[in-house]
Amino acid sequence: MFIIYLLILLSSTQETGKVIGRVIYEDDKPMPGTSISIIGTDIGTSADREGRFELEVPAGKHILLTRMMGFRSTEIPIEIKPDSVLDLGTFGLGYYYNAKLHDKIAGTPDLKADASELKSTIVTPHLEQKIEEGKNILWCTTFQLAWNELCELVGGRAKVKTSSSMVDILNKRKTTKADLDEKDYVAIAGKGNAFVAKIFEELERKFKGQASPELLKKAQKGPPIIWIAYAYLFKHLPFEHVFLRYYNELAFQGKPVDYFGVPGYRGTETLENIAEQVLVLDYKNDDDFIIELKTTEKNDRLILAKISPKGTLEKTVKDVKNRIGRPSKILQYEAVEVPVCNFDILREYNELKGDTIVSKDKIIDGTTIDVAAQSIRFRLDETGAVLKSEAVVSGIGGAPEVRSFIFDKPFLILLKRKNARNPYFALWVGNTELLVSTGRN
Repeated sequence: MFIIYLLILLSSTQETGKVIGRVIYEDDKPMPGTSISIIGTDIGTSADREGRFELEVPAGKHILLTRMMGFRSTEIPIEIKPDSVLDLGTFGLGYYYNAKLHDKIAGTPDLKADASELKSTIVTPHLEQKIEEGKNILWCTTFQLAWNELCELVGGRAKVKTSSSMVDILNKRKTTKADLDEKDYVAIAGKGNAFVAKIFEELERKFKGQASPELLKKAQKGPPIIWIAYAYLFKHLPFEHVFLRYYNELAFQGKPVDYFGVPGYRGTETLENIAEQVLVLDYKNDDDFIIELKTTEKNDRLILAKISPKGTLEKTVKDVKNRIGRPSKILQYEAVEVPVCNFDILREYNELKGDTIVSKDKIIDGTTIDVAAQSIRFRLDETGAVLKSEAVVSGIGGAPEVRSFIFDKPFLILLKRKNARNPYFALWVGNTELLVSTGRN
């Protein structure tokens, strides 16, 4: 009893102070959602919409840690005096990644691979892909956007000589630019090598140097382009309040994976703010529910659905949309645990490469699809979501006719000076009498 009393006494008499500040980046722009914590303790908070924060901290010397997706973590030494307020003022996130590069905002992927190397993942250009048991199905709209632009270029459905179910589905054009915010993408098509420069100009105009068009650069280095269809998409959806990150503790189908979330037992303002970002859209049981994680981007939704698939990706998406109801908050003691994703996948659509385009446009007709590729960079963790995707479909001249220069029939031999009107020797070879017969010594 004496020991318990002593511990309570020490805890209740510990002296504290406060540290406050405001986090910004370029041109005094606030950084809402920046994680602010004290290293070695469970004390932490997130910057509000104005980038401001306030922490109550035990008196003494500490290290204040700032973290934000796309920026390097920054450590600031501080000394807190009892019953005082340490004002750090307005400060920028130190050593942040070059904000002009989308790749830097996304950070380094934990998995970077060619889709052909993945045994349990299908990368599809359309939503009609069948969901196979035990397989991941990865889709992003960029390849469809590029194909839509090709359709506009040829004046209708893009036709190929070889019958292809993939082409038939793409020509339905089920997903379009109308599904996106105009500021987040570039989708364009045109003719000739010179048009590639126009694509670069459009990327510069839209993203002010932030885009990282690796597939476009690769296509530019290939054979002369007759036509090209291109799409680029970038989305950054940060959480205002950073979730908690856990390592190798969630068993996904029996295998440990990293995850983020919020515990059921909360009791602190920081954890309650995190929990406020979780909305329950539908719940049937612990293996059949839909939630939304709110981000700072109010026009975008981050929806997670633990449900049974409905045959295809398209039908499953439709089922989720139909089930979404009035949102409700999670209750005290209800935990949320979400696996972390952090990958960069390249998909070469070899099913299309080498096929011949059939078109009324004389320039495009007969050209061969040389590049049909898509990259998908996706990250979902405690700080939010980042998506960067690029797609290229381009055509080159058809395979040249292979000519034959074999003199196996009558032919003429001439000798003449370059500028002379007449030759000084001529031989018409009409038979083998003057030719060297095989075996003749």
